[in-house]
Amino acid sequence: MVAGALALGAGGTWLASGLIENDSEVSAEAMLAGFERQNKLVVLVAQVVPVVTNKDPGFIGMFDSEQTAIIPATVSYSLNMAQLGADAIVWNETERRMTITAPPVMIQQPNLQEQQARYYRDGLWVTGSSVERLFKANSASALKQARALARNESLVAIARASARDAIARNARAYLSGAGMEDAVVTVRIANQGANLQ
Repeated sequence: MVAGALALGAGGTWLASGLIENDSEVSAEAMLAGFERQNKLVVLVAQVVPVVTNKDPGFIGMFDSEQTAIIPATVSYSLNMAQLGADAIVWNETERRMTITAPPVMIQQPNLQEQQARYYRDGLWVTGSSVERLFKANSASALKQARALARNESLVAIARASARDAIARNARAYLSGAGMEDAVVTVRIANQGANLQ
């Protein structure tokens, strides 16, 4: 078994409290300060399922043993809102339009759920030291595969869409608080790729 399965988990949520100002005047600077206070914004949490196999030579190179492991892993996709520059938010008073350029999506280090792992071993004589080596090898292989699965284009696209939606919802809440319920919000993601942390 060499293929990895993908399973989408629940996305993160972000509340608008702290962004809404009492002032009725729309200010890109105030909006920027509000976003920066959020620091890291988690926009999606997904599950990837690496399936890996390793072999161990066993006793003096004889009695090879093999172990296949299925180890689920969770991975978070986030934005570093502190990276927003001064020109990231533009408010057009005439068109009543706010345009936001968000930071790139970051893929956090996958977290292996080894307590939920399933293992399948094959070998005539499997020693304790061989089992330990197989566990370590499969954990390392699973983490490597989880990183690759986390970069799946479909998951990254969902994370970007979730990021745009979260930022737009909060911007609309801010604008609504300023009496601009009819304002239009456009959100773009800078550098449409994703960075693995």
